[in-house]
Amino acid sequence: MIRTFFKLTSKLAFCAVLSSGLGAAVHAHEVQPTIADLTIDAGQAEMILRINGEAFLADIDLDEVADTNNAANAADYDVLRGLPAEEIEARMPDLLAAWNELPLLEVDGAAIPLQSTAISVPRDVNIELPRIAEWRLTGSVPQDARRVVVRWPEGGG
Repeated sequence: MIRTFFKLTSKLAFCAVLSSGLGAAVHAHEVQPTIADLTIDAGQAEMILRINGEAFLADIDLDEVADTNNAANAADYDVLRGLPAEEIEARMPDLLAAWNELPLLEVDGAAIPLQSTAISVPRDVNIELPRIAEWRLTGSVPQDARRVVVRWPEGGG
């Protein structure tokens, strides 16, 4: 079994501040890193993302901004953030087609198309706070997988 934990972010200083307990309260517009847990076992890859779906759906360049208020499309983020969780869950799979073209996951040189198997966007979160969704992606991999490459979309932080 290959089990990998990795952080899909270039905002390491932000994570260090939060983990040290010195960070202030997080606000809805502060960029949150996407965290991924990748497990490959018995011919199956499972990637669980903890992700701010609204930021990706609004096409905010998370490589360039630390606060979504400073993004050119901040208004799009605000509209998405105001939608019910069910609407965000319905829209997030649209992101996966482009990510599979990268490909997001490659095993032993072969692209592994991932499927969305579950999305959970928190309900009743204060509008001033980000909603970090849990998104479960799966795909079939060779039983004897040895080399795994994960690519993250440009602008994804």
